[in-house]
Amino acid sequence: MFMIMYYQVQEAVASCLPPLVPSIRDEVSELIGKLLQLLLSSDNYGERRGAAYGLAGLVKGSGILSLKQLDIMTTLTAAVQNKKSAKEREGRWGQLHEKFSLNTSHKM
Repeated sequence: MFMIMYYQVQEAVASCLPPLVPSIRDEVSELIGKLLQLLLSSDNYGERRGAAYGLAGLVKGSGILSLKQLDIMTTLTAAVQNKKSAKEREGRWGQLHEKFSLNTSHKM
């Protein structure tokens, strides 16, 4: 889904996600799980960035409470604190936060 390497395309797709969330509500949890896995384990920066954009779009469409309800914050906090894996710590929170902030700040 978000393995496209061109950030403009990733950003455009992510901006289309929020209004679609109500129609895919039953699949959101599974999609978030897959995107978190990709974000935390991919060796490819473009895939990780795309996963961050996708998560931001799904969270925006699901509402800010989904960060807690779907354990997104718990997962990201554990990844940032993981001393054994630099890959998990390396900017994961920053990537998601940046994408979420960009997606929500222009709506305010």
